[in-house]
Amino acid sequence: MFYVNLIRKTFWVLFFIENVLFNKIKVEVIWRKKQKLYY
Repeated sequence: MFYVNLIRKTFWVLFFIENVLFNKIKVEVIWRKKQKLYY
C-alpha cells in the first residue's frame, strides 16, 4: 500500500508541475502575440 500511495503522489505532483508549466508557456505565447499586435 505504501508504494501505491507514493506512486500516486508522485504522479499527481508530476501532473501538477506539467500543468503549471504548460499554462505558463501558454500565457507567455499569448502575451507575446498581444505584444506583437500592439507594437
